[in-house]
Amino acid sequence: LEAKLRQQSADCKKFKEQVQCYQRKLEHEQWLQMQKEDRIEELESELARLNRQQEDMLLREREYGQRIMRLHVQEFESSRRNDQRMRRLSSMLQGDMASTLGADSEAERDLEQVMTRTVQSLEREFDEIFNLRQE
Repeated sequence: LEAKLRQQSADCKKFKEQVQCYQRKLEHEQWLQMQKEDRIEELESELARLNRQQEDMLLREREYGQRIMRLHVQEFESSRRNDQRMRRLSSMLQGDMASTLGADSEAERDLEQVMTRTVQSLEREFDEIFNLRQE
């Protein structure tokens, strides 16, 4: 009877130790799981931040590209107007003002149409390139 009681006490002690060991393992696994979840949250927030930065950078790059295109168009228009003034001045100095005004206005309209189509084409190509880059 006494041996049986000792055996049961030893078994009980052994089971308690096993339960404690399993509890420690469970707590450790839960801690590891929490660490993984925290790391996942950190990585997801970092990914979201990087995506926002990339979108912001692409937006600024698009605006910059459009601004550069507008500046080039303005520069071209300014150069064209300057050339036209110089031609008018030259023709006025030579005394041929009437024929120059009619030809200039017709050429100017043609040039404006070509420039408008070119700018629209450039803007479409620019938008297509950026849309491809964003995908």
